[in-house]
Amino acid sequence: MKNINRCSTCGFLNGEKENLTGCIDILLLLRSGQSSRDVDPLTTSRIRDDIDTLESDINLLDEQIARLEHKRKKAREALAQCKSFLAPIWCLIPDILVKIFSMLSVDTLCIDKPPWVLTHVCVWWRTLLYSSSTLWSTIRAGFSYKYSNLDMIRRSLQLSRDSPLDIVLADTGSQVFSLSMLEILLTAQSRWESLAMWVPNTSVSDPRSIPEPLPNLKELRVTANLFRPPKSVINTFSCARNLTRVRLDRLTISDVIIPLPQLTHLSVSFRNQKEFVYIVKSCKSLIHLDLSYDPDSHFDSFDIATTQIIHPVLRSLRWRHYCPFSFDYFSFPALETLSIIDNNHSLDGSAIHACENLIQRSKSSIHNLTLELPADADLRLFTLSSPVYSSITYLKMTITITSRAADPKLVLLADTRLLPHLAHLTAVLCAESALLKEWDLKASHFNETLQARWEHGRLKKLTILLNSTVMKFPSIDAHGEMPLCTAGWHIRLNDMRRLRTEGLDVTVWCKPYLNYYAHFDQPEIEWRKLRDWDRDASELVTEREGSGLL
Repeated sequence: MKNINRCSTCGFLNGEKENLTGCIDILLLLRSGQSSRDVDPLTTSRIRDDIDTLESDINLLDEQIARLEHKRKKAREALAQCKSFLAPIWCLIPDILVKIFSMLSVDTLCIDKPPWVLTHVCVWWRTLLYSSSTLWSTIRAGFSYKYSNLDMIRRSLQLSRDSPLDIVLADTGSQVFSLSMLEILLTAQSRWESLAMWVPNTSVSDPRSIPEPLPNLKELRVTANLFRPPKSVINTFSCARNLTRVRLDRLTISDVIIPLPQLTHLSVSFRNQKEFVYIVKSCKSLIHLDLSYDPDSHFDSFDIATTQIIHPVLRSLRWRHYCPFSFDYFSFPALETLSIIDNNHSLDGSAIHACENLIQRSKSSIHNLTLELPADADLRLFTLSSPVYSSITYLKMTITITSRAADPKLVLLADTRLLPHLAHLTAVLCAESALLKEWDLKASHFNETLQARWEHGRLKKLTILLNSTVMKFPSIDAHGEMPLCTAGWHIRLNDMRRLRTEGLDVTVWCKPYLNYYAHFDQPEIEWRKLRDWDRDASELVTEREGSGLL
């Protein structure tokens, strides 16, 4: 018979005491001359039914206890995860927490990105973010945003208070919205410290749209549209007297009028030797110079400089692409860093010897040398035995990984008589398309070169750059290793850990997969440091299981 007081779902009694058959006093029956056979069979049957009922209740309660214990375990795990994520952050002082937030890629005009998305976490974070003006000082306007974001621009300017502003102006395609957006931003023009813009641009199509006096502007980047170059000279920044850093992409010094004497960093293209001489003579405070040769079809002569031109403070020179004229009239005595970039196979021995003669004539001590050349470029064009390279302590170069013959660059690099003071090597590893399987570091010429350098040379630090890397973590193979999957080859982490245990400071950087269909004007994907690559796989998995990350 079903008990009406029992729960229909779990079977538990409704808190009322159930009537059970009372116990029979056996001694009293014996003293009265009766036996156990005289007990009413109906009473015995009721007792058996009571036992069955109690056992059923116990089983139901055991199942319920098991479910509750499982829920309690899940709740404790959730609490542990909350503590593991939130506890370190809650313990930080506000200044450190703001510093962490400032490392994120902010976008004040997108509600789904920092800092807006961080304000949704809790009241404490929202209060902290609203009171930190520096987190709202970067405004990227015009990147496919809709008209409704004008209010967000006003709100961002309000929250930034008196902080210097970093302004990025993209072409919105709508002149009405662009001018409205620019009108709002110009209310705080005295706080503009950094400006990046594309030309031609609907927001700055009229030279008078941005007033000339930008008193606190220090950094400027202007990028010309590849398919719509500017038709006239940009004279918007001629009065920016505090300007110190300028980068002109697809533009020359003749396209943008800027004050040159106070510049310390300049990246620009030039069409002929006349423009190059003008840059060196005019930028008297220049410390870093990044040049790209863009030939002018209407200019034929290169013999412009006839007297010695000395730049006493230039410390870093970055040279992109081949230039047909020499440096016979130039001298940079303070030069310490030289970068040669050539991706078009146009660099020949004469151009390299011209750079070497420049260094030798300047009597400068080059400590940092960066060679961003094609993977199959011949390093033998460089006279590495020359005293010009004897002071180099840092070298960055591209190395081809192959299973057949050694890269000629590795053959030269293995000779410790060349670059005797080399202490830090940065290698951009490239793989041949034919090399589709695993690359064995132990048996490679790259490993032999490293051994020669750290055993018989002064090499102390190695930085490896893996381009277009596709990582799958945790991806542990049958041998208990986590390979880095790249375009056609692998690096075993055991081998990389061995390099560190043998005394070489090894750091691995990777660049996430690049979407080649992305817009060409988007910022370049930056290198990211690969964490935990030198840790044992089992330790990593155990650590992440303990912290609730797996």
